[in-house]
Amino acid sequence: MTFDATWKLGAAWSYNFTPAVAFNGLIDFVGPEGTHGFGNKTKIEALSIVKVMADTGILSSGKSNGLLVGAGLEYWRHKFGNDPAKNPSGTTKETTPMLMAEYHF
Repeated sequence: MTFDATWKLGAAWSYNFTPAVAFNGLIDFVGPEGTHGFGNKTKIEALSIVKVMADTGILSSGKSNGLLVGAGLEYWRHKFGNDPAKNPSGTTKETTPMLMAEYHF
């Protein structure tokens, strides 16, 4: 299977509310990629992931221990470029809340 060349526009950010708590995220837009495996034309898709993460070490002892915990949300519209009008479920949207953990070493 092959897809047409297309464009992609994206941004990512990280904003520290405090030394221990940060707001991070990304957003991507991908243009139509031609037709997918079922022969339907693809649509512009949008993916956004946002999260608030806290450094457990700074919160507990004032010194980072590399373990971050937090919550996030993933929103994906026209997932994989699918058209909701041609999808048996009637939607191509995903909204997923997440509990997250990261370890930095």
